Amino acid sequence: MSEASLRCCSRCHAVYRADFARCPTDGEPLELRDEDPLIGTTIGEHYEIVGFVGEGGMGRVYSAHHTRLQRRQFAIKVLIGDLAATMSTRIRFAQEADAASRLDHPNVVPVVDFGKTPTGLMFLAMELVTGPTLAELIATDAPLPVERVIGLTRQLCLGLAHAHARGLVHRDFKPDNVVVVSGTGLEVPRILDFGLAITHDEPSARLTTAGMALGTPSYASPEQTHHEPVDERADLFALGVTMFEMLSGKLPFDGNAMEMIERNANNTPPPIASRAMVTIPPALEAIVTRLMARQPDHRFNSAVDVIAALDTVKLTELIATPPPPVVEKRRRWPIVAAIVGSLVAISVVYAALLRHPPPPQVATATPISQPSAPPPRPTRPIVTPVTPPDPTVSIPTPPPTLTPTSRPTPRPRPLPRAVPSVSVAPVAEPPPVIAEVPKPVEVLPEPSKPVEAKPLVPTPAPEPLPRVKLTAASLESLTARGSLSTSIVRRSVERAMSEVTTCVRASAVTSSNAAEVITATFIIDDQRRATSIATTGSNVLATCVKNALATVRTSDAPDVGTVAVSLEIRFTGGSS
Repeated sequence: MSEASLRCCSRCHAVYRADFARCPTDGEPLELRDEDPLIGTTIGEHYEIVGFVGEGGMGRVYSAHHTRLQRRQFAIKVLIGDLAATMSTRIRFAQEADAASRLDHPNVVPVVDFGKTPTGLMFLAMELVTGPTLAELIATDAPLPVERVIGLTRQLCLGLAHAHARGLVHRDFKPDNVVVVSGTGLEVPRILDFGLAITHDEPSARLTTAGMALGTPSYASPEQTHHEPVDERADLFALGVTMFEMLSGKLPFDGNAMEMIERNANNTPPPIASRAMVTIPPALEAIVTRLMARQPDHRFNSAVDVIAALDTVKLTELIATPPPPVVEKRRRWPIVAAIVGSLVAISVVYAALLRHPPPPQVATATPISQPSAPPPRPTRPIVTPVTPPDPTVSIPTPPPTLTPTSRPTPRPRPLPRAVPSVSVAPVAEPPPVIAEVPKPVEVLPEPSKPVEAKPLVPTPAPEPLPRVKLTAASLESLTARGSLSTSIVRRSVERAMSEVTTCVRASAVTSSNAAEVITATFIIDDQRRATSIATTGSNVLATCVKNALATVRTSDAPDVGTVAVSLEIRFTGGSS
């Protein structure tokens, strides 16, 4: 099966992800096609399918126009054949159409039509909006500026408040379900995909399909994952996780689906600064923390209350957003470097003095060090040498009475310096020890002979000449094992190839070969992110590939479990 092949029903043209042999709806055999069979056809008598837009958890989305009103553009969502085979999913799909049709707000994408084709395909028609999803903006631009986060969040709160006022709880609010439309210099986020929405009058309505009753684990509130009563405050919990991700570029916690559920239910969200080097107003972080409170009663009561809190941050604490701590850290590094450099210099000089102390300098240095520490000590040895030579010198000394004049002691102190020169005899004992130190130094000339021979051996310096500077990167092969097609994974990896090439150019990687191949493996989890990345080798090139693959984010999440991916990237370039 080629990478672009689709498993389709030959009669109803439903697309299947699982390996069914026949269509469960009409019993016709499934066939492989390289092109989507729905493109170019008409659905519901009024919508002509123009192209494929994307694929979500429940269906595939196409762009279409009205058959009689060519300028009216629509997004047609067709239920996946695998899910259409179950009664509970068909009921939920109809509920999504009914729920979204109640909404009419600039920050919500409404449903304008719903139907079923004669062949059994279920579809709904929505207003066509173009733009990146909020998840794509986070992947490319996060951490987002505080002003941008507040502006987007405020509009999302308006859309949620509109849905909540009509008794709807989204239950699967996340960045993937928000399309950001840019126009006239403004960003307008629009919420879509109310496939898991419930109303207050039927809170017990849940799907039994695995993975669809709880929403997305990273954004699901503790009451959702523990099957407790759910109200609009579950959407506010997901909004808090979304804000955390916009401000830091990362989710509050790492881990697989089960670990995310456990940590959201039992752990307090960490400080945003611990996940990214950013500084935000304390009041804004307090809003995020309160939205992610484990108990619903500890969160905001409504999206309107969140808007009021955001307006307060915007008016009072937005000025505090420039991060002074970053500047302080930059200033500390030169000081630390100077201190370390001075300590290293002192240690080198001290070591040199210990290894090669000149003998004449010892005699001059000792008198300086003796008076500096305890000055009374040199006076006592001065008295002892004067008493023995009394028979020769004692007669002239008493009449002048030098003792009163010597009390100031500045004059006699330099004179006794010649006297300790006689007592240097004990100091002379270290010189023979010092003389023994150079003896091992004499051994140095002996190994110096082979040292001169060693540089002669590696002298073949033509090695740098044939080295090649690797500047280009290409994806050689890729295999994906799981519930995502290889083509979807390949497209996401190809988007990260620019990061690989840029990283290689920045690091100026060279190789003695004309090309080098790096093998990498990773896993795509339910967050559509590449995790558990492993690359061959430990050099700069392998590290570069690993960092680049960390930015991979697929357009769709795996339906079941995770997807194991292995690939090879070839690096080539010109001579350096």
